[in-house]
Amino acid sequence: ARAARAARAARAARRWRGGRPDAREHGELRLSMATACSGTDAPVVAMRVAQEALARRGTFFEFDHVMSCEIEPYKQSFIARNNPGVLLFNDIAECGATPRGKSATTAYGGLAAVPSASMIVAGTSCKDFSNLKGKDRKSIEAMGTSGETFIGFVNLLFEQQHDVGILENVQGAEWDKMAYYIEGRLPLRSVAPGGGGAKVHELRFEVAGDAFVVSEVSEFAAARLGARLLGFREVGARHQSTSKKKPPFFEPGGGALTPISSAQFRGSAVGLASLCERFGLGDDHELCFAAPVAYRTTLAYLDAKEWGVPQTRARKYMLLWKEGSFGEGVEVARRWHELCTHLRCPLKYNVDSFLLADENDAPPLPSTSPSPPPPLSSALGQRRPLRRRPPRLLPPPPPRLPLLPARTARCPVAALTPRPLPPQRVHRFRDALRGPLGRLTAVSRQGGDWWGEQANKDTQANKDFRACRGGKVGQFLKTPLAELSRPYTNWGGQGQASLASHTWWSELVSVLSQRQLDMIDCFGVKAAELGLDPLHHSLWWNISQNVGRTENIPLPGITGCITPGGEHFGPHKGRSILGYEKLLLSGIPADKLLLGTESEVQLSDLAGNAMVMPVVSAAILAVLCLPAYARKLAEDAKFSLASLASHEAGGGARGGAATFSEGQRVELRCGERWEPANIADVNEDGTYDVALAAGAADA
Repeated sequence: ARAARAARAARAARRWRGGRPDAREHGELRLSMATACSGTDAPVVAMRVAQEALARRGTFFEFDHVMSCEIEPYKQSFIARNNPGVLLFNDIAECGATPRGKSATTAYGGLAAVPSASMIVAGTSCKDFSNLKGKDRKSIEAMGTSGETFIGFVNLLFEQQHDVGILENVQGAEWDKMAYYIEGRLPLRSVAPGGGGAKVHELRFEVAGDAFVVSEVSEFAAARLGARLLGFREVGARHQSTSKKKPPFFEPGGGALTPISSAQFRGSAVGLASLCERFGLGDDHELCFAAPVAYRTTLAYLDAKEWGVPQTRARKYMLLWKEGSFGEGVEVARRWHELCTHLRCPLKYNVDSFLLADENDAPPLPSTSPSPPPPLSSALGQRRPLRRRPPRLLPPPPPRLPLLPARTARCPVAALTPRPLPPQRVHRFRDALRGPLGRLTAVSRQGGDWWGEQANKDTQANKDFRACRGGKVGQFLKTPLAELSRPYTNWGGQGQASLASHTWWSELVSVLSQRQLDMIDCFGVKAAELGLDPLHHSLWWNISQNVGRTENIPLPGITGCITPGGEHFGPHKGRSILGYEKLLLSGIPADKLLLGTESEVQLSDLAGNAMVMPVVSAAILAVLCLPAYARKLAEDAKFSLASLASHEAGGGARGGAATFSEGQRVELRCGERWEPANIADVNEDGTYDVALAAGAADA
């Protein structure tokens, strides 16, 4: 028996080594990370989840979180509470302006050297890039909040010379200009589309020795202030996408670099237009600037609902890496995109599964006897699936191992243990709405008549919605609705309301503004027009925006993008989504984190600014798996990630380990019926010898 067990263990070890390149031998199960402007530090939580999952399989993933950077005080408190011992800096602009090895101001007012790391993950401010800003959007060069944080990130990247970086922001950000800043190139066609342009001269250079140096930047040209011009070359291919989500992008030029010297130039300064005229440059050329480090970039469009989160949060992620950091001949951009796509997971749970029950109370205190905490991956284990099916041939659960002790104070894996929910979180929120503050808010929001004497431009937008005037195709009503028809709220002046369902939170409805109440009526009629009953279908409306700026018929069971000030109302529940629940909808295991005195508004802000954890986790894990993936392709040109997926679905476990064990009782499908059976043996190729149980019909 001992010999048989040893043989089975040896076969399992061979399957493990053969199924996955051994990343430990290549030093790839090691990561030091710096984060900046990432809100809740979701990338760090994601890597702790991965660290714990690998620990349960007996593999140690060496992860070190070296620094964070956040300017909001309550977010600093949140990060410091959940990452004890980690350096926390105050301003990314100051960190970027700090030379390598020098000190910057921390969140506590002291000074500390800015550490370097192998990877930096940042989510710079999106306020000025958001489409919701309308005409008030600002470019990078305007140096608003978005431009200042991005320039600080670029300076920090060049000073610390990280091997890899991941940058997240909204779709409407100036991604092409961001890439040109980082790569140190400027396609002239991107400066003045179609040639010419009245403001091309705004980019100016000064003569410094025998070189031209950028002395004045322009919002039409992506060039770093103080960058030295090396020369020009022919521009690469221009990628024009049919989707508005993907702007045109120019590949690096394929021609040889032609140096530009100011030795024979007369004068102390020159504009871009004069420079182009002097050297005969046109739309088929690009300028090349000197950069401290040579980086390459690629861009990916990632939507949260494709990674198992019921939220339509479409963001773009930029991967940037040092040239040659992944070896010679490796198609980094292509392989990273393939791995990110492979790591997608189907959406199994709707928004309702993430909501706390109305009678939410604190869980019972743990007993004095020690017991292993549940894994981080089961943080949302109380969700209800959309459909339940009888289990068939389910694999046994993996052995539960205790969490590894913290390697250092910077890696508090054991600190991520389940934390009891605050007592009666839902009740406290509803009690606050019933209290003096809620009553004061109700008076300020629902006083007067928004439809008449206090009408504004939002009132006119709602009237246009009802009258079928304007709006995008299919967004407004097809059949006109009377102005005073309010079938769901029956709202009126001075806080009058008569709700369509007794299950609605009346104290919440009382603090909604008249504009928001009218939006509920408008959207409810629009849903009914499409054959959907909003009192029974899981529809979630963002009533914090104008009636023409939000999606009135979202996908059932999926909420729109969670923003810091967003208020998502579900008419079938008669309530909005709390800040704590928004963290869960961002994939963040809030019950495993230390929450302090953050209000629901602050928790909403944390969730609205946070990266969706499954998405950023896929982006980071794809980087870690990229070298092994490239080696596997070099060994076997026919290898594909689809074969891994089919092997996992067909019975082989991830990494080559067996899904079923010898002697396990299973059910075998024989035609249209199921028969009891036993696993007789586990073969080396991942297949099984299955024996029908005694008394089963012949098959």
